[in-house]
Amino acid sequence: MSGMDTVNILEEKMADNHLPSFSVWEACDFRAVITAMAKYSDRHNDRYGSRLGEDYVLGDAWFQVLDGMRGLLNGELGPLSGYAGDIDRILVTLMEDEGFDVDLSIVKSDLILRDMAEAGVSD
Repeated sequence: MSGMDTVNILEEKMADNHLPSFSVWEACDFRAVITAMAKYSDRHNDRYGSRLGEDYVLGDAWFQVLDGMRGLLNGELGPLSGYAGDIDRILVTLMEDEGFDVDLSIVKSDLILRDMAEAGVSD
């Protein structure tokens, strides 16, 4: 499933189920960044034929943006207060669809570096 497909499906659920003012979400800066990152992952997949989780340069940067947004959900969300969980679900789904283990909140290249260090190999 493409990143934009994921965003669209989850947005439909938000609109149908419980987001009181979907127009507030549509105008939200979070939505703009999420949409841009979903489109970026789609373009990456189209161009390289692989998920961002397999790209140890671009994937790390992409992951850090979305992971940083998850941290921002702890701040003031204005009219979207109370919907941090819905927004977080979109971010987590995008990261998982691209091959990241979000539960660990570790970028894959960090795991490789850890494994190299444990094996006594220097980068």
